[in-house]
Amino acid sequence: MPRLTVGIAATAVISIFLLIMWLTVVTARKIAFKNIQTQSELSLKLIEESLRGELSKYLYHPQLLASNSGIAKILSGEPAEEKIRSVNEKLEHINRISGALAIHVMNDRGEVVASSKWNEHRNFIGKNFSHFPYFQAAMQGRLGRHFAAESTSGRRSYYFAYPVRSDNQIIGVVVTKMALNRVENSWITPDQEVLVVDDNEVIFLSSNPHWRLRSFRHLNETTHRRPGKNFENSNPEFRPLVISEITDEPLITIDLSFSTTAAFPQQYIMTRSKMEDAGWTVMILASTASVSRQVNIALIIATTLMLSLILGITNFCQRRWRLKERLAFQNEARITLEARVRNRTRKLMSSNRKLMFEIAERERAEAELRRTQSELVRAEKLAALGQMSAGLSHELNQPLAAIRFYADNTQKFLDNNDIPQTRSNLQSISELTDRMAKIVKHLRTYASTQPAETGPVSPLVCLDEALTLLRYGIQRHKVSVEIKSDTSNNLVMGGDVQLQQVFINLLNNSIEALLDSPKKVIKISIHRKDDMIEITFEDSGTGISAKHLERIFDPFFTTKEKGVGLGLGLSISSSIVKQIGGSIRAGQSEIGGAKFVIVLKPAVQGEGLAE
Repeated sequence: MPRLTVGIAATAVISIFLLIMWLTVVTARKIAFKNIQTQSELSLKLIEESLRGELSKYLYHPQLLASNSGIAKILSGEPAEEKIRSVNEKLEHINRISGALAIHVMNDRGEVVASSKWNEHRNFIGKNFSHFPYFQAAMQGRLGRHFAAESTSGRRSYYFAYPVRSDNQIIGVVVTKMALNRVENSWITPDQEVLVVDDNEVIFLSSNPHWRLRSFRHLNETTHRRPGKNFENSNPEFRPLVISEITDEPLITIDLSFSTTAAFPQQYIMTRSKMEDAGWTVMILASTASVSRQVNIALIIATTLMLSLILGITNFCQRRWRLKERLAFQNEARITLEARVRNRTRKLMSSNRKLMFEIAERERAEAELRRTQSELVRAEKLAALGQMSAGLSHELNQPLAAIRFYADNTQKFLDNNDIPQTRSNLQSISELTDRMAKIVKHLRTYASTQPAETGPVSPLVCLDEALTLLRYGIQRHKVSVEIKSDTSNNLVMGGDVQLQQVFINLLNNSIEALLDSPKKVIKISIHRKDDMIEITFEDSGTGISAKHLERIFDPFFTTKEKGVGLGLGLSISSSIVKQIGGSIRAGQSEIGGAKFVIVLKPAVQGEGLAE
C-alpha cells in the first residue's frame, strides 16, 4: 500500500475519532445535566412536602389555644396569680405533649403574660415582642407566621400566632414556637446541597452546616441593619456566599474557601421552588462532579469502542493481506510438496517392501520360537517322567503282583467250588486294573502336547493327581505332606493339566531340596484372600538365597549340579500361571526352606469344571 494512501487514511481516522469524542462529550454532558435536573426536581418536591408537613403540625395549634376560656380570662383585666399559674401549667403540659419549643400568651401590647417556660430561668414573661411580624399580623386578625434565629446559639425557629378575642375585640395573641433544626437531618445526600432562604435570601436551613445563616447576596445597609427582622436578639452581619452565575446553563460557582470540606470554588446545578405560603425559597444545588464522572465514563466507553473498531478494521485488512500472501505461499508450497511426496512415495514403497520381508522373517522366527518353547516344555515333562519312572514302575508292579496272586488263588477256589471267594478275588482284580488305568491316564494326560481347555478347576483335585504321580518318591524319601484348605469349593480359572504340571514342578523341587534335610516336611495351603485364591507351597529344605530370588523364574537358571535338570521348571510354571491370569512369587518359608505363593482368579459361578 502506498505511503500517501496510508497517510490519508490515518488522517481521516484521527479526524473521525476526534469528532466522535467531541460529540460524545457534548451528548453525555447534556444527558447528565438533564438527569441531575430531573432528580433535583423530584427531590425538591419531597423536601417541600416535608417542610409543609412539619409546619402543618403546629399550624392550628395557637388557634385552638386561643379559644380556651382560661387564656381569655387572664387577658381581660387584672388576672389573679393562681389563674396565671393554672394557665402556665396547662401550657407547659400541652407544650410537652406537642413537642413545640414554647407556647406564649401575649397581651395586646405584646408583653408575655403566660408561657410554657414559666418554670425556667429564661421564661420570657414580661418581655415585649410587639415588633415581631407574627404579633403584628395576629393583632390584625390574621394568622401570623414568622421565621427567626437566635443570634447566640444559632437555633432556628418558626412562629405561628393567632389572636385571642373577647366580645369581638382582640385582647391578646397566642404564639407557638417550633424548631426547624431537625428537618435538616433527612436532607444529607451525596453530591447535593439543600438550602431554604427567606425573602432576604438569608440561608436559615441547609444540609451543609457551613452554609447556614449566610446570605445568597450582599445585603444592603437598610436590610443589613434592620433590627429584629429575623433574630430574636441583635441582628449580626450575614456573610455572603461568593456566587458567580452562568447564564447559558443553570450553573453557579460558589467559593468554598470558608468551608473545611473544600478550599476551592465548586460548580453546582441549581433548582429552586418558591413556597408562597411561608415566603421561603427552597433550593437544591447538585454538584457537577457526577457530570464529569459520567462524561469521563462516556469518553472511556466511546474510546474503547472506537479503538476496538479501528483495531478490528486494521486486523481485517491485515488478515486479507496475509491471506493473499498465504495463498501465494501455499501454491508455491503445494508444488514443492507434490514433488517431495512423489520422491517420498518411492522411498516409502521401497521401505515397505523391506518391512514386509522383515515381518515375514519375524513371523517365521516367532513360529520357530513357539515350536522350540513347546519342545522345551515337552522335554521338561519327559524329564519329569524320567525322574518319576522308578516310582511309576513301583506303582504298576504292586498291582500286577497282586493281580497274579489273586489269579492263582482264584484257580484253587474254582477247583474247590468256592464261588464267593472267587467273586471276591475277581472284584479285587478289577479294582487293581482300575487303579493301573488311572495311573496310565494321568501319565498320558501329563505327557500330552494338546492344548488344555481352561475353565473352573479344583486345585485340590489337581493337587491329588500330582501327588498320585509323585507318591513313590514321597514315600521313598519319607517326606511328610500336609494339606490345609479352608473349603473344598475354591475353584479357580485354569486347566487340569496346566495346574497339575505347575504343582508337579513345585513338588519335585521341594522333594529334591529335602534330600539332605533332617526334617522333611512339605506344607500346602489353599485359602481365599482379598477375592483371590492363594495356593502356598512351603518346605523345610535349604531355601533360596537372596541373590537367587530375582532370577529364580528365568529360563535355564538352575542351582542344581550340571547335567541335573534343564532349569525350565519354574520358568514354565511362571508362564502357565500368567497365561491363566494369575501370579507367582518366591520367598523364604517360616519353617526354614523355600516358599512359593500362587495367586489365581476365582472361577465364575455357574460354569462347569474343565475337562
